[in-house]
Amino acid sequence: MALMDIDAVEWWTFDLVREALVEATVLWRRSPGEGRWPFASDGPWHLMTRETSKGDYDARGGDLEEVAMRPLPLSREEVDRRDMVSDWMMLVPAAADRRLLAVCLSFHANGYTQLPWAKIMRFMGVARGQDGLAKRYRAALRAIAVGLNAADFRASTLSRGSM
Repeated sequence: MALMDIDAVEWWTFDLVREALVEATVLWRRSPGEGRWPFASDGPWHLMTRETSKGDYDARGGDLEEVAMRPLPLSREEVDRRDMVSDWMMLVPAAADRRLLAVCLSFHANGYTQLPWAKIMRFMGVARGQDGLAKRYRAALRAIAVGLNAADFRASTLSRGSM
């Protein structure tokens, strides 16, 4: 997977922030334990069961072309990128909005182009207010973009002032 060149971005827009955060979400899924607690719950026990009807272990007789390739482990650059972009979530002031943003990003990472707000409402435990959730989602992405653009502006002003 080719990573987005975030160092080349001069001005962060809503779409660029979302794209970078979706990339980080995908990288978290490729991480050991898929971004969750890596002990006990992610053991490959389903791979260790014996299937007597299909033979033992590798003697299953199936076509090896059907086996899905496992993703490569993350490189150092990908881990650094994942962690840096994940830190952007702290630019969103409210914890509930960060949670909403994480839920929406997981849907985007699953390939959704339009967010299923009814599912998101159920997941968030909200009875009404699809439009309100959509506004909070957009506001969270906007807060990250504004924070990143303000940091870039401060850094460029400081570097010009030191010349």
